[in-house]
Amino acid sequence: MEATNTPPTAPKPQNNYQDIVSYLSASKTALTNAAFPNIAPKLAAIGYTAAEITAKLQEIATLEALNEAQKKEYGEQYEATATYTATENALHTTYINNLTIARVVFKNDVAAQVALALNGERKKSKSGYQAQALQFYNGVLLNANYKTILAVRGITEAIVTSQKTGFEGLSNLEAKQKKETGEAQAATRKRDAALDLFEDWMSDFKAMAIVALSDTPQLREQLGWKE
Repeated sequence: MEATNTPPTAPKPQNNYQDIVSYLSASKTALTNAAFPNIAPKLAAIGYTAAEITAKLQEIATLEALNEAQKKEYGEQYEATATYTATENALHTTYINNLTIARVVFKNDVAAQVALALNGERKKSKSGYQAQALQFYNGVLLNANYKTILAVRGITEAIVTSQKTGFEGLSNLEAKQKKETGEAQAATRKRDAALDLFEDWMSDFKAMAIVALSDTPQLREQLGWKE
């Protein structure tokens, strides 16, 4: 049985995007409403100045931008992976069909079997598999007799040339996939590092603010907290 050489499933964008959006939205509401005249003095009394809260609102804007950038990079990674997978699958189907026909046609021609790498299983590695395919298509193009024999069986020179070009282009698609993966991971690390710092500050702020507003639950609710 031929190796399917099926590429891995394309990675999906991280699924915590909406959770972060909701968290930042809630944090923005709390910090925006912290400027209310009946709340701001109570927060100032425990050391949270208007300037500090304004600075944190600016951090939220930065985090929102970083989150959008991360989403964009993962979308580009998914697209690059999907393109590679679809291209390789299409090339694979035609190649295996061509290979099967060539094995029958050249079953008594040892030289052709060696020249076109007809025998044995297909390689599991991407590079090995692509090398086998290119050996087949390059071998056909370099031998007028092979081209003539296969053309009679429906494997025209145009098909051979198209397949050769397609397999040669896979390396570029793979390079783009790796590039997009690296950029997506870098965007995630950058966002998460900034988010960790903000979450640490926001957690302390919430705990302190709840204490400061302990006797006025209606004011806590204005910050979005009912506890």
